[in-house]
Amino acid sequence: AADVYRLIEGQVGGDSWADVGVRLRYVQARLDESAADGAEDWRRVVEAYDELERGGVPGLDVAARGRY
Repeated sequence: AADVYRLIEGQVGGDSWADVGVRLRYVQARLDESAADGAEDWRRVVEAYDELERGGVPGLDVAARGRY
């Protein structure tokens, strides 16, 4: 999924696709979560979710802080 968003972002660009960057960061956070191994990896995952939450992403799974 991340590769698809990277392709769209690279081909289309422009303000009308501004949310693609947010979607890519969300997908990357989910991928990082699935591969996290160790405290430093989990800190990065939580930081990524926190950044998305601060950006006002609706419906985001921000419970990562509580889980990890």
